[in-house]
Amino acid sequence: MKRLIQLSLVLFLFTNCQSSFFKAAYPSPAFEHARNQDKVLAIIPFDVSNHYKKWPKGETIETLKHNEEMDAYVMQRDLYRYCLRVMSKDRYTVDFQHVNVTNKILMEKGIAYRDLKQFKKGELAEILGVDAVISGEVHQVKSKWNTFFVSRLFNNGNQQGKKVNARISIHNQGQKRPVWKYNNGVSVAAEDTVLSLSRKLLRSVADEIPYQKEPEKAVR
Repeated sequence: MKRLIQLSLVLFLFTNCQSSFFKAAYPSPAFEHARNQDKVLAIIPFDVSNHYKKWPKGETIETLKHNEEMDAYVMQRDLYRYCLRVMSKDRYTVDFQHVNVTNKILMEKGIAYRDLKQFKKGELAEILGVDAVISGEVHQVKSKWNTFFVSRLFNNGNQQGKKVNARISIHNQGQKRPVWKYNNGVSVAAEDTVLSLSRKLLRSVADEIPYQKEPEKAVR
């Protein structure tokens, strides 16, 4: 069982990292209309899956799922915080619903974290009373990054330039397909932790959210 878990982890990371040595944004044809119409966006808790090098001692499936949920809310708040930093420079053309408001509405509607997958993202935008929602799918390796593990993972002793990716998307009210998708990764270094990796990624997401003013209209 231990060898099976390790093999699954390596195959997962190899597959995802191979496709994300570059960052790529995919606006849909509908995005230009959305850019002109959208005023308020909400960030919903991320869809987080944690992967383990070995089963954590003393943990159960229930506690591990609880940890994923806690990570999902941390990432939601971190992205909101980084978006506020960008917004303070007058670079966005949209505002963001406070995450406390977002989570309160979801709670009042009886939508728990594990229920989010049952709703289309466009439906969630309508429920939250915003023009669009930002969602993310993140896979984490919950172990200490170290030179041995990373070098074995990539068959390369040099970690520079290697990345772990995540997928971010924006859905408008009534839209089944995202108006914008973003795949990116963060560089893996020996001293990195899961938390520092996710924060590196979320900072880059905040910079890339496409509702941006022309450079001459923004404060730099």
